Amino acid sequence: MSRAKRMQPVAELADKKADDAARALAEQRRRVDEQRNRLEQLQIFRNEYRAQLRSNAELGIDAHRLRDYHAFIARIDGAIRQQESAVERVESQLPQYHGRWAEAWGRAKALNRVVETHRHNERRSADKREQQTIEEMVRRPGRGLGEE
Repeated sequence: MSRAKRMQPVAELADKKADDAARALAEQRRRVDEQRNRLEQLQIFRNEYRAQLRSNAELGIDAHRLRDYHAFIARIDGAIRQQESAVERVESQLPQYHGRWAEAWGRAKALNRVVETHRHNERRSADKREQQTIEEMVRRPGRGLGEE
């Protein structure tokens, strides 16, 4: 079995690992986007709720209702802080995912280059052997090409 054929399964496995790492990186990026979107939605909701409070305060609002508004805004602020932590956590993991992908991609690229080099060398050797065979047949009197 040729070296290229022996190395091919190893290169294919490396390609699969690189593809898996790329999918994991894409999934992590999706998680980051999702967490950022959730944070943005919470911030929009808080701003809308504050605007509603201001609007109601201008029209007059009793102390109990005002206290409820402030308590609810405090809960929203707490949810925003939690969501900011979630965003930071998933963002901080991105470099690790990117590093795994880059490492796997580099390994796959190197192995595929080795396989291709072996194939090229094997083709060149086969061509050389074929050329030598042809030259040998031409050199032998009475056994050349087309003479039998």
